[in-house]
Amino acid sequence: MLDEIGLEAALRWYTEGLEERAGLDVQLEISDNFERLSREMEITIFRVVRECLTNVHRHSGSKSAEVRLERELGTLCLQVRDAGRGIAPDRLDTLRARGAGIGLQGVRERVRHFAGEVRIDSEVGSGTTISVTLPYRPVPHPAVERLSFPELRVSGIIEGMMLGKRGFGQPLATVLAFALVVNAQTGTERSASIIAALRAKDFEGAVQLSREALAKSPSDPQLWTLQGIGLSADKHNQEAMAAFHHALRISPDYLPALEGAAQIAYESGDKGAETLLRHIVRLQPGEQTSHAMLGALASKEGNCPQAVRDFEQSGSLLESQPSALKQYGVCLIAVKQSGKAISVFQRLVESHPEDTRVRRELAALELKAGKPQDALTTLKPLLEASAQDTGAVQLAAAAYEANGETPAAVKLLRDAIVEDPKNVALYVDFANIAFSHQSFQTGIEMINAGINLQPNAAPLYLARGVLYVQLADFDRAEADFEKAEELDPHQSISAAAQGMAVEEQNQNDPDRALAVVKSKLAKRPADAFLLYLQAAILAQKAPAAGSPEFLQAMRSAKKAVALQNTLVSAHDVLAKLYLQSGQTDAAIRECQEALRHDPKDQTALYHLIVGLRKVDRKTEIPDLLKRLAAARQDATKVEAEQNRYKLVVDSGAHSN
Repeated sequence: MLDEIGLEAALRWYTEGLEERAGLDVQLEISDNFERLSREMEITIFRVVRECLTNVHRHSGSKSAEVRLERELGTLCLQVRDAGRGIAPDRLDTLRARGAGIGLQGVRERVRHFAGEVRIDSEVGSGTTISVTLPYRPVPHPAVERLSFPELRVSGIIEGMMLGKRGFGQPLATVLAFALVVNAQTGTERSASIIAALRAKDFEGAVQLSREALAKSPSDPQLWTLQGIGLSADKHNQEAMAAFHHALRISPDYLPALEGAAQIAYESGDKGAETLLRHIVRLQPGEQTSHAMLGALASKEGNCPQAVRDFEQSGSLLESQPSALKQYGVCLIAVKQSGKAISVFQRLVESHPEDTRVRRELAALELKAGKPQDALTTLKPLLEASAQDTGAVQLAAAAYEANGETPAAVKLLRDAIVEDPKNVALYVDFANIAFSHQSFQTGIEMINAGINLQPNAAPLYLARGVLYVQLADFDRAEADFEKAEELDPHQSISAAAQGMAVEEQNQNDPDRALAVVKSKLAKRPADAFLLYLQAAILAQKAPAAGSPEFLQAMRSAKKAVALQNTLVSAHDVLAKLYLQSGQTDAAIRECQEALRHDPKDQTALYHLIVGLRKVDRKTEIPDLLKRLAAARQDATKVEAEQNRYKLVVDSGAHSN
């Protein structure tokens, strides 16, 4: 775009459009007779202005901004000023030293390439001013008037607009500004009249004019593209897409049509968006916004290796896109690049210091990476806040414990429990610390307090049962495990069955989940896992022993273990059904078989304890209770680690 219309026209288009899109009133002042610059420098100035104004809109709280661009002797001076809340002195020092946060890193990188300088001045309550100086390098005026509209590459369809509701796009009508800043006389007469109609926001008239023009020139991709722009501006996206695709059939590499179609496809969630965006980056390998959009699409599909590659080619653009930056960080975790992930989340915290969730996510990453002191530093503002943040308290307690500061962890959890005495998770965390330091009775006493307030919380009975085992109080331990099973019978259903239910979004509708499994079994009747799922879902419905559903569950479980004897979860379901039907010896055998394949299978251990008690083989029970307690404690640690990871990953998934 800049090659054809020049920096001044592009900046005026952008700042005028910003008021319509974001409500930011921008006063643009450019010195008279401003000469054309090198292509690279014009691109740099445009992007610096864009990033600065994006920061003003997102972070300053200001409704207005001033942009001044002037030439002084051999220097170009650019100044972007807002009237917002300003930056605190300590944070300002950090930004000046590191250039990180609120997009400033990208600004510095661009300016440094031309041996320029960036200065930040700010006072709390008085706004912020960013000043950029660059060496002046004029170039001869390009003959803009000799260009015809078909040569105008409207790459700004995607790149120019970063404040739309989807993060990267915006209503396609705004692309008109790129064409409209070009004198209508530079194109054909037909194109000029269509552009004039679009400029006047007479979209219906523009579409009609394009149809009349296409009747005479049906093979003109520019006319088809203009028609697509008009249709999209009038919210006829399906017809607009057809027009863009018609242009592409005529000229497959016609960039304006590619970008128009890509934006509509991206915003509508059409899978064709990726193909169109890949085409664009083949034509323009360095096109940052297309790479960022591709990264977002790959992240949404769970293809993190590809997402990371695309995000990394989007350059500093991500700094102004918090949701995409978070997706990038989450994918870095998935591909085991925790160092880079931490850096990404640090930038998010710096640019959004008030976002408590992002701060917790960074702390979780730092803790996972073995940096508990960094996690505590990150969490400090949340811990010092007047309102208690339970998630931050749990993370901080884990960080103190990992840092060898157990008294601090204990005090933090005690104080949090006093503040929120019905929070089950806080009691469980306290019990875990008590277990780690062999303070079993202390842990039991705290859990007792929790049970007094929450008598139906299964996790509390499980935690206390584990502690009772350590004191060799096996009768009480077994009673607690039995109570936990009674309160939450779904614990005995394997994670795989629950995962299937979640996958099908039928976790609260077992009949529908069962129908899905049966439909799959009709095609694959010898699939051991599907047979197990059928048995598990039927068992979850708690049918009476001997009922048709119970017998069907029994048959499915038996067939599953016959087909795949290593399927531990199927043995667990079958053992539960045997116990329910009074076939205790058969249940014991299934539990023993499950434990042969997985010695830490908690479900099998619990069912085996129940079975042995029924046949009066109680001497074996204490050792099994110890094994169950150890398995439960190991699982608790793994769950805590997974929950910290899930805290970040789930957030990234929902940020689209």
